[in-house]
Amino acid sequence: MRIILTIALLLMTSACTTMKYGSLLGIESPDHSMVVVDAMQKMTEYYLPAKSSLVLGQEVKKKDVFGHDLLSAIRKNGYSIQEYMIDSEQQSGIEFKYRLDKVEDLVYLTLHFDDTALSRAYGNVDGKLMPNGSWSRMEHEQ
Repeated sequence: MRIILTIALLLMTSACTTMKYGSLLGIESPDHSMVVVDAMQKMTEYYLPAKSSLVLGQEVKKKDVFGHDLLSAIRKNGYSIQEYMIDSEQQSGIEFKYRLDKVEDLVYLTLHFDDTALSRAYGNVDGKLMPNGSWSRMEHEQ
């Protein structure tokens, strides 16, 4: 039941237009390496490396270690990703944003690609984030 409520919350929050993006966990963030690997595996199911041009739709803060690791993995896996610009409408490609946040004792990741959001919850197991449920996919109409 808790996983269903968490997924429902993820879907509702992914529909918000004034949402903050990036890692919202703070400095005490658990090891997120599994989340980065998991996100890359899911991305390749929907967007082929070397054939997908991404446009970063958010600023990545200096303290956002997860964000820097995710962007590094995206590039290492063969994706083209343009850096964030305030006027990103002049850039062509798939707009990409991410959000890593915490709800109660679960951490969740949402990857936004234009009008599609992919979300998954993770639990803290011995200081490492491990998957806690399946990926969910939501498409928004424009």
